[in-house]
Amino acid sequence: LQENTVDIFCSEDVMEHIDYELQINIFNEIYRILKPNGVFRLAVPDYRCDVLFERTLKTKEGELKFDPGGGGHYSKFRRKVVGGGHVWFPLFETTVALLQSTEFTKIEFLHYYDILGRPILRDIDYSQCFVKRTPDYDDRVKDPRMPLSIVVDCFK
Repeated sequence: LQENTVDIFCSEDVMEHIDYELQINIFNEIYRILKPNGVFRLAVPDYRCDVLFERTLKTKEGELKFDPGGGGHYSKFRRKVVGGGHVWFPLFETTVALLQSTEFTKIEFLHYYDILGRPILRDIDYSQCFVKRTPDYDDRVKDPRMPLSIVVDCFK
């Protein structure tokens, strides 16, 4: 796509399937194709959410290693997720660090758990881009109302 040709780019439950190290180049490419004032809405699972954290297998040290609900499988031989599963486990601080390494300078986090584990739920304008895994549309987090995904709008 040519530069400055896209109004809105939405990504829900995609980027956690791509190596963390590759994200900066992908996000900078999204920035390149967005029109001025265009929006990139990113939604990735928030692994501070109990629904996701509890189902995820952990190492002996307590580090997350495989989410069976995220696809793929864990290869003991390779010691990593293979076959299309979640290859990184997003948290607010890792997502902030990632986005701050890109061309985006105006970044608004809408849903997430902060570093202390407090749920943050700001209004989402679904007319711009629909996100399913939110308390407005996902029964798993409707009652009590809590974030399931990190939802963030990045503006060009």
